[in-house]
Amino acid sequence: VDAKAQASYFGDTGIPIYTVGFGSSSLQDTTLDLVMESLIIDPLVFEKKNTPITVKVRSLGAANRDITVRLLVEDRTGIKKGEAGKMVPATAYGNSRVATQIHPTQNNELSTVELFWTPEIPGEYKIAVEAVPLEGEIKQTNNRLETIVTVQKGGIQVVYFDSLRPEQKFIRSMNDPKIQLDYIPVGNGFSGSKNPVNADLKDLSRYDVFIIGDVPADILGPTVLRKIADRVEQGAGLLMTGGYHSFGPGGYANTPLESLIPVVMRASEKQAGNVIAKDLHYFQDLKMVPTSLGLQRYVMQLDSSREGNRQKWNSLAPLKGANRLRKKFETVEILAESAGNEAIPLLFASDVGNARVMAFAGDTTFQWFLSGNRSEHERFWRQMILWLAHKENESDQSVWARVEPRNVAPGSQVPIQFGARDDKGKPISDVQFTVQVKGPSGKTSKTEIQGTTGTSTTTFSQTQEPGDYWVTVRADKNGNPLGFDATTRFIVDPRDLELDNPAADYSLLESIASLSGGSSLPPEELESFLTRMNKEKLWNNDLTRYRRVSLWDNWYFLLCFILLLSAEWFFRKHKGLV
Repeated sequence: VDAKAQASYFGDTGIPIYTVGFGSSSLQDTTLDLVMESLIIDPLVFEKKNTPITVKVRSLGAANRDITVRLLVEDRTGIKKGEAGKMVPATAYGNSRVATQIHPTQNNELSTVELFWTPEIPGEYKIAVEAVPLEGEIKQTNNRLETIVTVQKGGIQVVYFDSLRPEQKFIRSMNDPKIQLDYIPVGNGFSGSKNPVNADLKDLSRYDVFIIGDVPADILGPTVLRKIADRVEQGAGLLMTGGYHSFGPGGYANTPLESLIPVVMRASEKQAGNVIAKDLHYFQDLKMVPTSLGLQRYVMQLDSSREGNRQKWNSLAPLKGANRLRKKFETVEILAESAGNEAIPLLFASDVGNARVMAFAGDTTFQWFLSGNRSEHERFWRQMILWLAHKENESDQSVWARVEPRNVAPGSQVPIQFGARDDKGKPISDVQFTVQVKGPSGKTSKTEIQGTTGTSTTTFSQTQEPGDYWVTVRADKNGNPLGFDATTRFIVDPRDLELDNPAADYSLLESIASLSGGSSLPPEELESFLTRMNKEKLWNNDLTRYRRVSLWDNWYFLLCFILLLSAEWFFRKHKGLV
């Protein structure tokens, strides 16, 4: 509400306003307040790189006091998309500095603070920089500034342990500039050496994804297995593929990887030498297809449309056998199985802490390559690696959405950009988009837009409530969805309208009085002013109130009126007076 405009309105209607000011017009000498005035961070940063964050903190009335400025990061453990997580103090890694102290020497001082944050896992993060409230600080809503940051990887480092078998040759031929795959040959099938791998052969701490093929656990050795387990616990991805000497038959039941691999393994399953336990393997051809859940997962998308995806999977050559595997927990997802009534599970996926792990029962996907489906073979393996490395959102997904800026003031117009693209990254035309925005209170707003070639834009204006707003964009073409929905979010910064400026604004009071025809009084003149007003009877005690009553709201009165007119007409007609 514009106070001056309302004062002019009252002045035009002959109603003067008399104002009386109380309190101090200056805060820095009397009131304690810490204000975060700006937050500067690159909206796109990279994993494991020290990222500078610059903030400006204004301290009012805090001379010679220690002020802690710290970084907070959203904890999304167990939180679904569309829900905001709890903000917790950021963890310091390496050379990062996520908290510091300042010591202002004046009661009105502006300090520049620089923090350093090292994100460990890629994704979209909500961060905040906060000046920890001091005792006696009245207003605390301006102690924190929040924003959204996207963390990417500069590239994926993959190490692949496997014997010299056909599968590894075709996996290594995958061509993707984002993926650097280091192959370490271990043994040669059944006749391979049983000596453990040199633990110092590679610096395993630099790898983002570990792939273990047909390699017995004894060949890798306890030191390498322990290093792999440590990296996975830190967030690296792990995939074990099928083979005569992987999973339980490879002796992984009593190793550091047992708790990470998402399938059941027993020590009694370990196979010695060239012996093959037929009850632990399938030897028939198995046509691999997505499960109903797998059709909804990124790894199993070989085409942007649902029907096209089914057709491509049905066109692939069958696998030549597989390991017999069972998921370890109910939370493990089965993404692929064999076609037919038997539905043998083939691909398992799970989250373990901050890491993603997979178990693939097959080891002959090169059959797809040899039968003319090279692009499908490469896409399947590329998407598994991207998913394991938490980088699937950075690949060329069909549907995308973007909001800039990420922080807006209440009541602002927020532009939302979105679009759809094909497998080659080219825009798709004639797409029906559904844009849904979910506010902090859970209220949703949905808009359907017919997209054009390139980037489509809509504007969201219902931003009065501060908090997180989640944007979900769905794309359909000819009634079929184009890949997964795109999700992003923006923040409406909180503010306290009453306490944004708690100081007394005497100039505003004088303007209100002047515009309305009244006057502004100091507090010591209030008593004499009231006495004079009462003595001279300047108060207008007469009040005229108008009330409009609709007859339709009083049907009984209208009915009585109609009956009265009808009776009068009847008697006049009866007496011959009409």
